[in-house]
Amino acid sequence: MEKFWNLLTNTKFRSILDQIVLVVIIIAGVVVGLETSNEIKSNYGYWLHLIDKIILAIFVVEIMVKVLAERNKPWRYFYDSWQIFDFVIVALCFLPYLMPESNTQFFAVFRLARILRLARIFDKIHSLKILLLSLVKSLPKMSYVVILLLLLYYIYGVIGTDLFRNYDEEKYGSVTATMTNLFFVTFEGMSGHYDELVNPSKALPYEPQWIVFLYFMSFL
Repeated sequence: MEKFWNLLTNTKFRSILDQIVLVVIIIAGVVVGLETSNEIKSNYGYWLHLIDKIILAIFVVEIMVKVLAERNKPWRYFYDSWQIFDFVIVALCFLPYLMPESNTQFFAVFRLARILRLARIFDKIHSLKILLLSLVKSLPKMSYVVILLLLLYYIYGVIGTDLFRNYDEEKYGSVTATMTNLFFVTFEGMSGHYDELVNPSKALPYEPQWIVFLYFMSFL
């Protein structure tokens, strides 16, 4: 029995187990992606379902190994936030098997929990884990970046409203409307919005055009 406990707490054994689980996590992500294809699901649905069961079994074994490794203090397994995340995801993945008759949207959400298993890759790859933790720790400082961006949107919202209100009341009639329009400009680019303001076919095309160009270019 002592040899069994020594094996569970052995660093080399745990490292091999983590590598196996990493491969299984990647396979789990691929399986979930394949199941989005109706053709693949109709032809290979049985095998995909079987693979998913095997994957779930491996995750259960991993949790059991880690709990047993704590010996007479199994609750220490839940001291690690990543392990709590693993446990919750595995528990959610059991719901479709425990309640197979339920086909509501509520339980469909839980079935989607399988894709969250792919997030466990952050815990298995040390460099990714460091990157994620660094991003989380930087979030408080990122609040200042958000304030800066909101200030930028507000300034250009006021300027844009004063410049273009008479030419497009819907998009530039108020600071809120202009800021909303600028939000879409950020992702879509300025081309369409620029053309709308300088289009000769409009009753009141904006003049001079270089101000429109300078406004959008400086904002971007």
